[in-house]
Amino acid sequence: MKKFILVACVLFTRLIGFAQTTVDFEDLTLSPDSFWVGEDGGTGFSSHGAYFPTNWDDEFGYWIDGFAYSNMTDSVTSGYMNMYSCKAGTGHAGSANFALAYDDGIFYPGDADGLYAFEPLEMYITNNTFAYNNMRDGDAFSKKFGGDSGNDPDFFTVTFTGLRNGEAIGTPVIVHLADFTFADNSLDYIQRDWLRVDLTPLGIVDSVVFSFESSDVGEFGINTPKYFCMDDFKMNVVPNAIPALKSSAFAIYPNPTSDFITIQQPNVGKLNYEIYSASGALVRRGMSSAPFEKISVADFDNGLYLMRLQTGNGVDTRTFVIQ
Repeated sequence: MKKFILVACVLFTRLIGFAQTTVDFEDLTLSPDSFWVGEDGGTGFSSHGAYFPTNWDDEFGYWIDGFAYSNMTDSVTSGYMNMYSCKAGTGHAGSANFALAYDDGIFYPGDADGLYAFEPLEMYITNNTFAYNNMRDGDAFSKKFGGDSGNDPDFFTVTFTGLRNGEAIGTPVIVHLADFTFADNSLDYIQRDWLRVDLTPLGIVDSVVFSFESSDVGEFGINTPKYFCMDDFKMNVVPNAIPALKSSAFAIYPNPTSDFITIQQPNVGKLNYEIYSASGALVRRGMSSAPFEKISVADFDNGLYLMRLQTGNGVDTRTFVIQ
């Protein structure tokens, strides 16, 4: 009974949108000068109700993509061994913890189940030390921004796009993490301090995808290290949008899984489904008219996936984990 009351209170608070939420990552426990990135087998983490997936390769021991959280403060040392430090030296406004993103990916302003709609309001963003020093100095794999003359029109951006029911909505938000495109070289910069980013153009979303772009591109894609640090992500729950995102008609299981995922639709009809990776890539699609549809996912990489389900009655989304 106590558990039921607690859950009911949490749901009621979320349904009425009692208050804004600021995701500051201070609710996450870390030892001094350390980080978490999924080495313990975790596939993501939650902070103040928001969910941030990560993808760690256990076999070879490296960070594939997604999010980490950290309190590391080394703003001086160059090289990839210092990828978990923030160039600003601390979290936003001198706080301890912050999050880092690596490579193109996705995060969920609400829970990982995608049952709630949220309005992202703002976040603070900057470079990690590895990327900042790399753009400043260059190395064997990527160039010094501006070149030797300082006149090369280099840039490094991250673009945030809101998704709702698996479809892009609103207006994407582009953030310059470095900009050397000015005619006056004295205006060129690499972002060092925490920068406030207005996210309201994204609209009402259930997830946010991000992607990087750089002027330094080689045979295998962007040469610039694809990282950013984030902190103090503020959002509003949107009560009127919640029913449109909820559905009791569908179930997917088992979750987590390793070989198959089953879709159950009690009200049998024509069902189209699409499965997206955490980076937003479409990895499988299909159609079913059966009450139970068993889909093989044995060839998928470990991590978080989003499934978009569409019938003649509307669209729903579910997430599942492969491990």
